Amino acid sequence: MHVSELFLPEVREALQSDPAAIRELVEELHPVDAAEIFLGLKEDEQLIFLKALLITEQVEILEELDDDLRADLFEKLAPDMAARLVAEMSADERADLFRELPTPLAAKILAKLSKEDAKDLRSLLAWPEGTAGALMTTDYVELDAEMTVAQAIERIREVAEDVETIYYAYAISPEGSLRGVVSLRSLVLSKPDRSIADLMDTEHLVTVHGSDDQAEVTQVIAKYDLLALPVVDDAGRLLGIITVDDTLDVAEEEATEEVQRLSGMEPLEDSYLKTTFFQMIRSRAGWLILLFVGEMFTGNALRHFEESLQEAITLVFFIPLLISAGGNTGSQSAGLLIRALAIGEVVPKQTWSVLKRELTCGLMLSLILAVIGAVRALLWSGIGWQIALIVALALICIVTMASVVGGLMPILVKRVGMDPAVASAPLVATIVDIVGIVLYFSIAQAVLTRWSVEGG
Repeated sequence: MHVSELFLPEVREALQSDPAAIRELVEELHPVDAAEIFLGLKEDEQLIFLKALLITEQVEILEELDDDLRADLFEKLAPDMAARLVAEMSADERADLFRELPTPLAAKILAKLSKEDAKDLRSLLAWPEGTAGALMTTDYVELDAEMTVAQAIERIREVAEDVETIYYAYAISPEGSLRGVVSLRSLVLSKPDRSIADLMDTEHLVTVHGSDDQAEVTQVIAKYDLLALPVVDDAGRLLGIITVDDTLDVAEEEATEEVQRLSGMEPLEDSYLKTTFFQMIRSRAGWLILLFVGEMFTGNALRHFEESLQEAITLVFFIPLLISAGGNTGSQSAGLLIRALAIGEVVPKQTWSVLKRELTCGLMLSLILAVIGAVRALLWSGIGWQIALIVALALICIVTMASVVGGLMPILVKRVGMDPAVASAPLVATIVDIVGIVLYFSIAQAVLTRWSVEGG
């Protein structure tokens, strides 16, 4: 049972009898749990709940809400209260909120902010969605390289309440350039009179640019096991930092989009239940129509081999077996390569290596399935060895082809600048279906023709 389910009845009772008691309840809870309780309340109860808390507690709860939910709530607040809350929010959460707010409301709140906060907010909002700049915060610990360790620790104490993280501090030049980074661990373990210039790391400094893609930022943080990553401009000036918790959100969004593309649909802009009926139809219909039209070519292929079907109607019985084997193989290969490309295990220039691997793997897998398929055909009453041979040869060709197509398709899509997930399992399966039918009946026609000639 969730903590929110345990506390929700008690909170509702307090809202009716003693709203002031809510503060005591919230003090015992993690902000995430308090946010869950908040979401479990009715709209009128939510406002009473918030007003019973200190503004810092209100902000902690609001920062745990999804961007769209938080924006909906701010539309119901008085402008003065909204401005007070925005002023207390962290820089990155504030920018995320403003991206969701209607323009007139955003302008009203912006006018009530201090000049410094308004300027900072405008600078963050200037970065396009999906970039490192749009993800970063300007709330970080800034140090002078000439400071001593003791002075640096005192500086951290002064700003700790207002920054995103204190685990890293950044030495900045008078011009704003990033000179080095020092961890809190290093400060605590060093002598008080040691200078930051001697202690800071300058050789292994990992940074990203504001225009870099957020997916790349996630990979950099994961690769170097960082808690925070500095964002700089072309001149090396520190613009802000990105913390690991923010990249987890990006990773979740990217994974969700990948899964939806792998399912053969356009990614949803909102959550499943918040997506409107027509948006859901639009995101799914396009790919379904494309795949449906593609599958029509399967019928054309079958008509082309109509005479072969009439001569050996038994061939029809094995179509589902062969096509599913090819489709499953292609889907496996596509899934492996889409993920490998996404996390940087494979890059497009390694196409030849992927081709060799998928060709050999596909061939080995096809031989295993061919033996099983041939045995199954031979055990089928009334089916001769010729049909078993056709099934075995078709499985070898179809499964090997499917493995290669599934492996190369994501790379080819990546090479033309598209998301590899576009080469989804349904798309690969459709291609394999069409080519597989052609291969199957071409092999059948060749074997049956040779058999009839030799028999004649």
